[in-house]
Amino acid sequence: MNEVVILDGESFISSRRASEISGYTMDHIGYLARRSDIVARRIGGLWYVSEPSIQEYKKQLDEFTPVPPGAEKRQPDPETIVSFDGREYVSVGKAAELTGYHQDYVGQLCREEKILSRQIGRRWYIQRDALLAHKKQKDALLAAVQAESVGLRVRRLDAEKGLASDHTGPLMRYIPEEANLLPIIARADARSVESRMPEMPISDHISILPASMGNRATSRIQIRKRLNNRRSHPSHLRKLATVAATIVIVISVGYASVQSSAMYANLIENKAGLGAAGRVADVLERILDYIEGMVTHQSTYRSSRL
Repeated sequence: MNEVVILDGESFISSRRASEISGYTMDHIGYLARRSDIVARRIGGLWYVSEPSIQEYKKQLDEFTPVPPGAEKRQPDPETIVSFDGREYVSVGKAAELTGYHQDYVGQLCREEKILSRQIGRRWYIQRDALLAHKKQKDALLAAVQAESVGLRVRRLDAEKGLASDHTGPLMRYIPEEANLLPIIARADARSVESRMPEMPISDHISILPASMGNRATSRIQIRKRLNNRRSHPSHLRKLATVAATIVIVISVGYASVQSSAMYANLIENKAGLGAAGRVADVLERILDYIEGMVTHQSTYRSSRL
């Protein structure tokens, strides 16, 4: 590798030789050459730098004295705070600084009329007290939600109703109550209660069917049976005899027919006899019901007045 080359009558040294002279790294020298801060030529893949050029660049850097930036004094914007109707209004930028909200969110609150604000031209101005009250309410709601998320119960009635915590009204109001603690129950006289009770009609004759008769021995009613109503009529005896004869005939005929026709017992394995017995029992039950309705009569009782 040649350390020195001559191009167009000018001498150039390699980047390695320039690094030894200046104290810079070869990469930094290549960076200066690509930015044209020094005079250099590229041959193949290597950089060759003019020695006077690298010396001049290093001398300028040694003479340069950096000056720290001073504190800049900014003049307050006269349009940041304005007054309308004796109330202080702040601009959107100032409102963002006071609350920590983004300016776009503050503008959204103004457009949705959630806070007291005014628009002048294309700029929004927000009432300062309304803005701080809105932020305080939202912070209280956020604190309540965070407390409930960890299992703490917080009463947030004031935050939900939008009431300010500096409310000067009384916390409780006492209202006199003159009504009775317990309702007064009027005592009614026994005689007046008896007089208001409807009179039940008392009948000399009480008709009771046999199916509804029960044991009611606790009553003070003296019951006297009428013996003349217990007499049976001759027509009932004739009906009873007719029914008894019919029962005997039906049973005789049924028994004879079942005994003569034994094929039912052979064909269905003695189940027909059970069916025939069931049918006979049904017929007998109906006949007995009919006889009971004919024979049983109504009993009439007389009760004395209380």
